[in-house]
Amino acid sequence: MNQEKKSLSLFALIFLSCLLLLSALVIALHVIVDPDNRYNLVNIPSIEKRKGALVESGKNKTHLIQNTDANCIILGTSRSEAGILPESISDYNCINVSLMHGSIHDMQDILNFADHYMDIKSVFFGIDYAMFLPNEDKVLHSYTLPNQEDKEINASFTDMLSVTKLIDIIRVLAGEPVKSSDIHEDNGVRKTNRWQESFERNGHAPMFLHNERRFIMREIYNKPTNRTQETRKRTQYKRPHKKLGNNNKTQHISYQNKMQSFNAILKLCHSKGIKLYPFISPVHIRQIHLIDTSDRLNDFFQWKHELLEQIAKRDSSIDLWDFSYIQGISDEAVPKDRSPMQWYWESQHYKQALGQLVLDEMQSQSTTFIINAKNVDAINENQRIALQEFKHSNKRVVKKHVNWNKRYHAL
Repeated sequence: MNQEKKSLSLFALIFLSCLLLLSALVIALHVIVDPDNRYNLVNIPSIEKRKGALVESGKNKTHLIQNTDANCIILGTSRSEAGILPESISDYNCINVSLMHGSIHDMQDILNFADHYMDIKSVFFGIDYAMFLPNEDKVLHSYTLPNQEDKEINASFTDMLSVTKLIDIIRVLAGEPVKSSDIHEDNGVRKTNRWQESFERNGHAPMFLHNERRFIMREIYNKPTNRTQETRKRTQYKRPHKKLGNNNKTQHISYQNKMQSFNAILKLCHSKGIKLYPFISPVHIRQIHLIDTSDRLNDFFQWKHELLEQIAKRDSSIDLWDFSYIQGISDEAVPKDRSPMQWYWESQHYKQALGQLVLDEMQSQSTTFIINAKNVDAINENQRIALQEFKHSNKRVVKKHVNWNKRYHAL
C-alpha cells in the first residue's frame, strides 16, 4: 500500500514538474519571440525580420508604425478602421492605426506611440460617443513606449496558451513570416470581406439586428445606476472583450478622466504643430436610437458641447465635424431583401463610399458639417426630430431595441 502511495506521489510530482516546465517554456517563447510585439524585452534581429507586418486582431499595429515613412495617421475605432482609406487623403502619406473597441484612453496611447516613432503632420480622428463612456474600458493593446516607468506586461495565462499565438511562434522560429493579418490591409485598413460575405448570406436586415443586439449586450451605453448587481451578473455578455489592467468590470474609468484624455490629444497636436481633423463618426440612425433607448440622448447632445468647449480652450483654430446624422444618408432604408445598401454595412459601420464623402467634406472648403457653439443646438434638435420620425416609422425595430435594453440593462 505504501509503495503504491509512493508511486502515485512520484507520478504526480513528475507530472506537475513537466507541466511547470512546459508552461515555463511556452512563456519563455512568448517573451523571446514576442509574435505581436507586446513585451519588447528581447530584440533578436533574425526573429524581428521574420515577423513582417503583424497585426493581431486589430490590437497591434506597432510594427506598421515603427516601419513607415508616413506622416499622417487615421485614428478611431473599427468605424474609421474600415471606412476611411489612407489613399483618399491628399497632401499626406497616411496609415490607418484605428483600434476596434478603442476608448479615448487607447486613442491617446496610440497617438503617443505614433508620435514617438513618426514625424506626424496630420491626424484624422474619428470620434465615437462610446469612447467616453465609463463602460468602455481600455483594450489590451501593445502601444507602450519603451521608456515608460510604469510599463505593464498584460497577458493572461490563457492568452499565453493561445493556439493561434503558438502557431505564430512556430512559424517565426521555422523561418516563415507571420502571416499579415487576414483582417487588415498593409496600410492598416480593416478589410470588409467579412461584412460582404455576411451580406451575401443574409442581407443587411439581419446584420443590423445582430449587430445592435450585440452592442446592447456589451452594455456600452448602459447607466450602471439603472440595474442591480444581481441583474448585471445574470445578463452580462458571455464573451467579454479583453481589457487592459484591472479586469474588475465594476471599476471603470470616469467620463471626466476620459475627457482629460481628449484634452491631452488636443494638447499634443497643438504643441507639435500637428494638423488635427476631429470628426464625429457617421452612424445609421438606428444606432442613435440605441443611445436614446439607453436614456443617453441628452447626454450625447451635451457631449458635443463639451467637445467644442475642450477644443475652444486648447486651440480655437480646430474645426469639429459632426457626421453622426446626415439627412438622406443616416436614415437610409434597410432593405428586407438582399439588395445592397449604398452607405452602411450595419448600424455602426459605414461603407468606404461614406468614408470618402467624409474625407471630401473635411478636405474641401465646405462648412456644411462643421459644428460650433452657435449651431450645435439646432443640429441636435434636427437630429432629435429625425429620430422621432424614425421611431414613428419603424415601430417593430424600436420595440426590439426596447426589449433588448430591458433584458440586458434592467431598464
